[in-house]
Amino acid sequence: GDLSTVMDKLAVNFGVEITKIVPGYVSTEVDARLSFDTEGTIVKAKRIIDLYKEAGIDKSRILIKIAATYEGIKAAETLEKEGITCNLTLVFSKAQAIACAEAGCTLISPFVGRIMDWYKK
Repeated sequence: GDLSTVMDKLAVNFGVEITKIVPGYVSTEVDARLSFDTEGTIVKAKRIIDLYKEAGIDKSRILIKIAATYEGIKAAETLEKEGITCNLTLVFSKAQAIACAEAGCTLISPFVGRIMDWYKK
């Protein structure tokens, strides 16, 4: 297989091991190069979920980690409607957080370093 497939399998293998020791969700990231590709993000997220399923891990344990670009938020909105939970990351602004919430994202991860930068002004 190609490098992308190998990396997906590696990430899922790490995730499978983490599910054995950590209760609740485990996040697995969609390739950052897809951050501005809504359809590509959706396809990759579904592939990751399929790999977990092949390993015997239900999608209810998995959060798909997606960059909170416009395209990423749109992808997450579609995925959430299909029952795939998403963790939106690289949230730098209130507008991004609101857009993620309105899209129904399960988890919104603000970039804490930027919050501290704002607070220290």
